[in-house]
Amino acid sequence: MSLRTRRFLALAVLVVPLLLACAGGAVLTPTSDRSPSWACPSATPLPYGEAGPAKDVIRTERPTTVPSGPVEYNDRSIYYRPYEQEYGAAYPTPTPYAILGTSYVFGQRVHIDPLYVTVQARAARIVGAQQLYLIDITWYNLTGAEIAVDYLAQVQLSAIRQAGGRVLQSEQWRVSQAALQAAGITELPSNIGAGAGTEGATVTIPILAPAGTPQAAAVSFVRGLPSAERDTQPLVVQWSNATTTVGPPCGDAGAMTPWQNVPGVSWGHEALPVAAPPGAARVVQLALSQIGKPYVWGDEGPSTFDCSGLMQWSYGQIGRTIPRTAQ
Repeated sequence: MSLRTRRFLALAVLVVPLLLACAGGAVLTPTSDRSPSWACPSATPLPYGEAGPAKDVIRTERPTTVPSGPVEYNDRSIYYRPYEQEYGAAYPTPTPYAILGTSYVFGQRVHIDPLYVTVQARAARIVGAQQLYLIDITWYNLTGAEIAVDYLAQVQLSAIRQAGGRVLQSEQWRVSQAALQAAGITELPSNIGAGAGTEGATVTIPILAPAGTPQAAAVSFVRGLPSAERDTQPLVVQWSNATTTVGPPCGDAGAMTPWQNVPGVSWGHEALPVAAPPGAARVVQLALSQIGKPYVWGDEGPSTFDCSGLMQWSYGQIGRTIPRTAQ
């Protein structure tokens, strides 16, 4: 398993149990069976091949007759391959690159078919013994048809970080009348407008919770159209206060153009509808409490970790021994 894949899986292992624990039943926005995905747009490559600069020149002597005259040479230029200058790696470095699954970071524009969705979260003012949080959801609805949404059922603040680094999580931090009143919002829309387009349409969701900073927010969807024969288990997609560590820096919220899931292009894995094991909530809480500590290959804590080391340490805190590798 490559280093970049390990890093992504570490993030996935951190949050997937939390996501699965948060799923609840409701009438939710329909989506297709395609896995949620985020893709970095393909950059415009610097000139390469014979149209660009030479990376190296191989010089070889030409054969000469006897007695020899002046030495002459044959020069052969070696040129950069596509994207080799951008990423400093041997071709074929994949571009665009993508992440599949249900875990993303604040600000990433995720394709949840047929929508593209961006989620941000911020702490607002203190209201009595609680804090007002504002979750900004930007919808990119390119279908040309309105899509029903129930923000009370579908959106939650799933984790906050308190002063001192303690991380709290709950399934109960959702929209309330008190939160709407504190934010000065009369009511929330009941649908996602048709043709929101590439500019998107942003809705602000107010939530009251203990004081801190937002660590994670989740939005629920349904895989495929519900039917009498079909299980409508919600698909929960989470955005968190983290940094994407796979691939070169992207500098973009995410592509809104099709890309193919082919070997070498996508990192991550398909979301799997599995139940969280007993004790998962405590393991997630322990793992999240280590966010901010350096990643060091092969380290097992407590000051620095790699992905497998973090999992081994977290389970060790509840008395469980797991193998050393992330798989």
